Amino acid sequence: VDSIVKSHALGRIDLLKIDVEGYEIECLEGARGSLPRTSRVIVEQHGPDLRARCREILQMEGFAVSESGTLLLGRRGGRLDGRPV
Repeated sequence: VDSIVKSHALGRIDLLKIDVEGYEIECLEGARGSLPRTSRVIVEQHGPDLRARCREILQMEGFAVSESGTLLLGRRGGRLDGRPV
């Protein structure tokens, strides 16, 4: 993720959706430089261990995290749709 963001000179990311079939941790680790400029993240994941580790990474990066089925929803301030609470 970081190399893609860098190669396209993206200043900010409004929404990052991750659906990588079991490689969520590697993807989030490869996005460490991009997550600080990201407003919202959706991670599709399966299994309690993977969910817990993804949640931990997102929270360490400053996201408030909620769940909806197999999705983790991370946001910085306000609601997932960007409107203030």
